[in-house]
Amino acid sequence: MPDWLTHICAAAPLAKAQKQDDPRYLFAGSIMPDVISTAAYTLFDLGKLPAFCTFKFMHIYLHTFHSPFICLLLAGAASLFTEQPAKVFRMLMLGFLSHFILDFLQKSFYGGSVLLYPLVIRNFSSGLFWYDDKFFRFLLIFSVIIFLIFFKQVFSKRIFIKLQMPSVRHGIVIFFLLAAALLFPVLTWKQAEKNNLNSVKFISNPEAFINKKVALSYSSTVSTKPFIIQEGSAVFNLQAEKFSPRLEQWVSVSGIYRQDTAGNYYIDVNEIKTHNTVIKIFLSLAGALLLVFIWIYNPRHEYPSRK
Repeated sequence: MPDWLTHICAAAPLAKAQKQDDPRYLFAGSIMPDVISTAAYTLFDLGKLPAFCTFKFMHIYLHTFHSPFICLLLAGAASLFTEQPAKVFRMLMLGFLSHFILDFLQKSFYGGSVLLYPLVIRNFSSGLFWYDDKFFRFLLIFSVIIFLIFFKQVFSKRIFIKLQMPSVRHGIVIFFLLAAALLFPVLTWKQAEKNNLNSVKFISNPEAFINKKVALSYSSTVSTKPFIIQEGSAVFNLQAEKFSPRLEQWVSVSGIYRQDTAGNYYIDVNEIKTHNTVIKIFLSLAGALLLVFIWIYNPRHEYPSRK
């Protein structure tokens, strides 16, 4: 997924086109699909999550949570905390649309987004560009320039919609929407595992994939000689010619899972891609700060109530 700064800035043209509607909700929607999963993955890597947050939980439950369908439920719940739910819901959904379009452009050996969830539980990706390719660097620079150009127009003559406590009726609706959002990934868990979503089936039982194509994404290098990567609690030996790994380097790999004559298992790598996660974290933090600024910025210094 692209960083948050790119997601927010790329949503500026959509925000400009919305006439008098409050653009803050659109910008919030542009990163909302990532907020829960990003926080959870960060805590997972730091070993700070409770025991039930296993590798499968992260790669099945949270991944299906990152879908247009679940975001629709969350947008419905969030919009009921405002004075004008219909307008806020529409702005949040436009933000989600911008988000998933950018995610769809990104290449991943097994990844992407479950765009048709829960009807189809598999990842979809155009496979055009890696996040850290030159294209996305250009997209980041271009998006920031567009955001700066449109900034004044985006916030001029807008009606800012207040947050408010929901009524009892809205509270009941919020409860059922949130319950549905939390329960759907549980109900579809077995089907997602059966479909080998995010390679969870391969990681749990690699021997079942002998001589089959496999893929791992954003795995950590734990040894260079031999070349070994870790995904969750599982480790995999790689055979990758003309590649010099570094310890703690993040890599995505695609290849055939094989067994040699000595009985050792390994991935015969066809493609490999390294990732610079530090830059992505930095840009996402910058995006979070930008969203805070967007949220408190009000050139009119007033928030008209609904009439």
